[in-house]
Amino acid sequence: MMERRSEQGAALLSVLLIVSAMTVAAIVAVDAVSRSVSLAKSAQSRSQGYWYARSAEAIAVTAVEELEALTAMNLTPETPRLGEIVTFDAGTALIEARLSDATNCFNLNGLAASLNEDAESDPSNSVDAYRRLLESVGIFESDADLLVDTLADWIDRDRQPRTRGAEDGYYVSQTPPYRTSGTILENRRELRAIMGYTAEVRAIIAPVTCVRPETDQSSLNVNMLTEEQAPLLVALYSGGLDTEDAQRLLFRRPQGGWPDIESFKAEPLIQQIAPDNRNDTLIDVRSQFVRVDGFVSHDGGQLPFEILIAAKPNEPVRVIWRRYGDP
Repeated sequence: MMERRSEQGAALLSVLLIVSAMTVAAIVAVDAVSRSVSLAKSAQSRSQGYWYARSAEAIAVTAVEELEALTAMNLTPETPRLGEIVTFDAGTALIEARLSDATNCFNLNGLAASLNEDAESDPSNSVDAYRRLLESVGIFESDADLLVDTLADWIDRDRQPRTRGAEDGYYVSQTPPYRTSGTILENRRELRAIMGYTAEVRAIIAPVTCVRPETDQSSLNVNMLTEEQAPLLVALYSGGLDTEDAQRLLFRRPQGGWPDIESFKAEPLIQQIAPDNRNDTLIDVRSQFVRVDGFVSHDGGQLPFEILIAAKPNEPVRVIWRRYGDP
């Protein structure tokens, strides 16, 4: 009798173990299915968010085309729509976007033109202008030389380091090792890989620099320059204008801006600059770039976006750079 009860207990224990194992397997299977469904929904929602962002891009291009038709891109701080947040109801999503002028900055990829053997490819001499710009935002001369040389070495195609630069020999010794790009910058984040471009330096130069997909320097819209961007004028006028004078000039800007370039060049602070130090070819009252930034609210989440639109004279309005998602 005792043996029979023992066998029954063992059988019951075996059944309980099997049931427990099946229960655990069922829970794991249900959890896997749930995770799979959740990931599929997340991917679908993200994909839909990107499509809404592309819709926002099309709307932004149309808005810039309308702005160009109304103003001929003679933008001033008083221009309607600039800086205003516009909301679009896309049915299952909400799109918020803001247009702002993105013309006034020093294109870091402009150094590539100065590095070209053909000196005429960069009449503004971007290397010297960049060095002056760095010094005018408060970076010491020796540090400015280093930043110029390391950036130049990063984008040039040779392997010969400049006086204060760094080529592959330096970067392969880092952890992890890597090499210079040998071409123009793709975006501002790439600066983090270049020697000397610390977080502090990147923050200092951010208001006056940008990365464009071309190597030319676009003209500055003097009517949209802020006092923080005054160093751009210092760099442009070969040191014939110091930062304080540049800020004073912008502070005296007429209400509604200078009507034309001749009015700006007639300013006493500009007239006192030696003719050889003037680079008036890069001065304008017209903007060439507009930035559109915002986000798409969809399915309980938000997808940020940033779009750079070119509106150059005698050219169609077009998107030249875009970013969807977190930087």
